[in-house]
Amino acid sequence: MARTDLDDVRLLEEEFAEAMTRLYAVGNGLAALRARLIRETEALPPVAVAAPEGRAATAPAPPVPAAGRTTGPAAEPAAGPVPAVPAPPVEPAAPEPREPLLPWWQREGMVVRLLGVAGALVLLIGVALLLAFAIQHGYLGPGARVGAAAVLAAALVGAAVRLHRDPARRAGALAIAAAGYATAYLDVVAVTTIYRWLPPATGLVIAGLIAASGVVLARAWDRQLLALITVGGVAALAPAVGDGRHLLTAGFLVVLAAATYPAHIGRTWLTLHAVRSLPAAAAVVVAADTEPGDGVLVLAGALAAVELGTAWLATRIPARTHLLTPVLLAAPFAVLVAVDGADVPAWVAAAVLAVAHLVVAVTAGPVAPAQPVLALAPWAGGLGAALAVFAVLDGAARPSVPRCSAWPVCGRWPAASATAGPPRPVGCTAPG
Repeated sequence: MARTDLDDVRLLEEEFAEAMTRLYAVGNGLAALRARLIRETEALPPVAVAAPEGRAATAPAPPVPAAGRTTGPAAEPAAGPVPAVPAPPVEPAAPEPREPLLPWWQREGMVVRLLGVAGALVLLIGVALLLAFAIQHGYLGPGARVGAAAVLAAALVGAAVRLHRDPARRAGALAIAAAGYATAYLDVVAVTTIYRWLPPATGLVIAGLIAASGVVLARAWDRQLLALITVGGVAALAPAVGDGRHLLTAGFLVVLAAATYPAHIGRTWLTLHAVRSLPAAAAVVVAADTEPGDGVLVLAGALAAVELGTAWLATRIPARTHLLTPVLLAAPFAVLVAVDGADVPAWVAAAVLAVAHLVVAVTAGPVAPAQPVLALAPWAGGLGAALAVFAVLDGAARPSVPRCSAWPVCGRWPAASATAGPPRPVGCTAPG
């Protein structure tokens, strides 16, 4: 009689039942063996551990008899106090060896990031060439060009935000976002400088808003590179958008340096500190040379106050906010350059800066910097001492004020001439 599928199923069921029976037997045997090993282990006498070299082996203490009982025929009193056995010293654990620091080009993901940046540059160049071709052949008018660039910038940033949700595509998202912000900055330059549809002040405001959105996105992604691209891009294009108005450009960059400080909170973005502060100081120096006056000195003083105040806050608030302390040298230099075109003596400005830096050096908080060389107190103290020396030397080099009973109502210094001798206050006479 031929076997059917039902017979095969029954055979398999019997084999499965036999296998399960064997597994149960094996499990019961393992449980019994384990119980026997535990009983044998508990019945073994304790093994004395050999003491390390140089130390005496400590004998186990004799059992203490319970209260009211004796171990011998008569309990003998103790001959004297039992000396305490000192505990062996605990050796400190050896520090774990640190992994060697790899060069930046060998770090994980660096090749992907470089390829992403290169792809973004190729994309930006391709878009620029496409727009140039369309403009040369008259396909796009000025309004269409500006609108298309704005739409393209927004689309690139939106695509980058969407791609960043995938961990495998985050390097590409960073590059696409950088290309989007570069396109937006070029569009602002076209609107303000090429077509002159907007005044420079409005163009700088729009560029500042674009940079602020980039800093917010960089904070959300925890990417300093994106913050460097957005802040550095607007700093590089600010002179072109300002269209030769150096005082306006300097004021915008000083405000930008102050407004982007919150990006440092809880971060160690040292390069961003230099990128947001040094262009502002350079713009103030340029404005002091082209448009001297009290306004430039006010901007320089505001920049110095922002830099010194934020550095002091970083040492007082335990939020792991680290700054590049040597950047503090730039703002006092800008103040000393700007004071030449103002009505304030240089030694007065230097004295005010010296006092401020010395106070910050004394009152700096306990929060440690990213590196010991970036500690605020030594830098502020050394800079304050140098400014104090400059104030003393500059004040001593100035001509003495002639004695005059009318000094409370005078004080203006006329221009010195070659024959009149040293300048005198208006309305006063030289002492007889």
